[in-house]
Order: sequence, then structure tokens, then C-alpha cells
Amino acid sequence: MSDYSSFYRHTVTLEEVQKFEMAEPQLDALRSEFNQLKAKKPEGPVSKAKIKMVNAVLKDALELLERLPEAKYLALLEEDDIPQVSDVAMLLSQFEKAMSRFEALHKQSGRWFLNKGDAKKVGLE
Repeated sequence: MSDYSSFYRHTVTLEEVQKFEMAEPQLDALRSEFNQLKAKKPEGPVSKAKIKMVNAVLKDALELLERLPEAKYLALLEEDDIPQVSDVAMLLSQFEKAMSRFEALHKQSGRWFLNKGDAKKVGLE
């Protein structure tokens, strides 16, 4: 894990930006959906099919977030367990906060801090 306190700006790869831009809206949609379900049936069980869909998005997010200190608090859902809707909603909120931190560390004024090689590829250097 990197020591983020030692950097002023944190660069990312173009691949990481693309993964973030695919995963973040999906994560937001899942969070919104589960918050609506939580309002109706917070203790309701979550189907294995939904767990697999959620985990697919969380897996991409975890790959992005693994260098952040808060990654130690994040995990995929256990497919053999049957979590409640409120459990999934809480987990999605934790991921969303970590994704926001990732974006804040790697982006300013709508611009990602790309590593030098990727910045050249897209004509930013």
C-alpha cells in the first residue's frame, strides 16, 4: 500500500480512469436501488443473482481502491451468505465514499492526474 501522505498529487493510468468511469456510475445506481429497497424492506434477503451483480461492480472498484488506506475496510459480498438489503446498502455506501476519495486524490477541476506515459498518449503533455 502506498503512503499517500507523501505525495502532493497522485497520478493514475488511463486504464484506471476508464475503470473508474465505468464502475462509479454503476456503483451509484446500485446504491440508489438498494437504498430504495432498504426503505421498503431493510431486513429482506438479497438473492444470489443480485449478489453476483453487486460483486462484479465491487470487484472493479476494489482494484482501483486497493492502494487507499480505507481499502482494508472494503470487501466483496460472500456469495454463500444471504445478506440483508440494509447490509448491502451499507457496504455500497462505504464503497461510494472510498470512490469519492479516489477521485478527489486523482482529479482536480475535471482533469485526471494521468501518469506521464498516458498523458502523452492522449496529448496532454
